[in-house]
Amino acid sequence: MSASSLSINLQAVDYVVPSRRGVHPIVRDINLQFAMGHFNALIGPNGAGKTTILRLACGLLSPTQGTVTVPSGRFDERAWRARHLAYLPQFQSVAWPLSVREVAALGLYSYAEMTRGEIKARVDAALERCGVADLHNRLITELSGGERARVMLARLLASDAPFLLLDEPVQSLDP
Repeated sequence: MSASSLSINLQAVDYVVPSRRGVHPIVRDINLQFAMGHFNALIGPNGAGKTTILRLACGLLSPTQGTVTVPSGRFDERAWRARHLAYLPQFQSVAWPLSVREVAALGLYSYAEMTRGEIKARVDAALERCGVADLHNRLITELSGGERARVMLARLLASDAPFLLLDEPVQSLDP
């Protein structure tokens, strides 16, 4: 299967959570395809289920009903998802005082076979692309919200994953 035919498919997906009255549907009968190389936007009011759909599409949640698949059939494999899906949550927090370079390198965690030089090159390119290369030695905990958001985006870009699933990616960024 060629990389250009890669897609994430949500078919008849429901996701419900327990409530005092039984269950509360968050999303119901969702049919979507996220095709590699295409830009998709989920638009809707707060609480409409956009974040839940993204979390289902990257395997962080399992549908109550329906299926999430990829043509290769490997969606259930954590290692496959780690190399093919990069998710930027709406709110990012880092509890440890890691350097900007270390945080960006976390996007390469599943690439154990890479040399230090290859990792450095990927991280440097991603930091440069996001305009935070000059911050590489700063601690992530010392950055502004906008700087931190750009470092988190660099982490995703360093992974070179075919799918970037971004939940409100410009939050905290200047226009």
